Amino acid sequence: MVTFSSGAIRGGLLAAAPPRPAGAIVRGTVTFEDVVREHQDAVYGAALRILGDRDAALDAANQTFMKAYRSIGSYDPSRPIRHWLLRIAVNEAITIGRARGRERARHAPESEAADVAARTPGPEVEALDRESRDGIRTAVAALPDLYREVVVLRYFSELSIDEVAAVLGRSSSTVGVQLLRARQLLRVVFVPDFNVKVAERLYPAADLSEQISTAGMEASGTGNMKFALNGALTIGTLDGANVEIRDEVGADNFFLFGLTAPQVSELQRRYRPRDHYEQNPELKAVLDLINSGFFEPEHPDLFKPLIYSLLEHDTYMLLADFQSYAECQERVGKTFLDPDRWTRMAILNIAHMGKFSSDRSISEYAERIWKARGVPG
Repeated sequence: MVTFSSGAIRGGLLAAAPPRPAGAIVRGTVTFEDVVREHQDAVYGAALRILGDRDAALDAANQTFMKAYRSIGSYDPSRPIRHWLLRIAVNEAITIGRARGRERARHAPESEAADVAARTPGPEVEALDRESRDGIRTAVAALPDLYREVVVLRYFSELSIDEVAAVLGRSSSTVGVQLLRARQLLRVVFVPDFNVKVAERLYPAADLSEQISTAGMEASGTGNMKFALNGALTIGTLDGANVEIRDEVGADNFFLFGLTAPQVSELQRRYRPRDHYEQNPELKAVLDLINSGFFEPEHPDLFKPLIYSLLEHDTYMLLADFQSYAECQERVGKTFLDPDRWTRMAILNIAHMGKFSSDRSISEYAERIWKARGVPG
């Protein structure tokens, strides 16, 4: 077990390393003790920024070096070992933070937890080399406000809180509180084994239904109908049943974006996705950031095939619809901040979705296709 004390870290002293065979080395003549000695401040500092608690940060640093010691065989020597260790430290800190957060939430109000996250960081630490930090800062600063805030807050451990605050033009304490709130509120969840029983809970809970297939390129489904029947507003293209839903609920109660099917057919004859990339600074900044390896530092080439496919082929013309989608999401955000308007739109969606009920569809099938009469009840 690796054991740290805050005094040892602040003084740059070596803590106890995991047991290992005599003479074992990490790379060349560098021992694991050398790695701990060189990078303990950076690992502890990254954990402290995330957790805001010295004891928790020490636990995360312990776990980081234990995990690094066990998995040293997977380390790619072509990448700085500091980056590899920081990546492990971030994951360990998030795991510990979630566990402690659940415990703390049972005993303290949210305001106290926010105060912990907003505390000034401890010792200054070196996260990335200066060139990499400058490159990330430049790429992030080029993004529009919404993307910039989310990206920076999610990956702030690669920069100091002061640097994050400088990019966002906010105070360090504000960034700390916003990070805590983002962790509490922002989740991306993939639901396994989606079925009717799960759907019965998800559909009524949804506020916004994203039906974003390119116009004319996807067969109509029924998910969009179920969301709308349960009060979710729709952001979508004029594709499939979206067209009928918009006709029924009214254009004012539907967030429309993107090309129409005839426009897609016309553009396909001369479509060059790079034109949109080169002419739209916002789109270029997004794709360049993904292509840079910023989101997966240990595998920087992971998303390059995706970016290549978008720039050279883009079969579904995503780049052509990008700006329209971004602007439509801005309208969604502004509308959601007006609860009365959003509620009115949701009620009107439910009220005008009778056409899509199973009673109507079965009755129509019976009359037009099956030629069957109903049994008197």
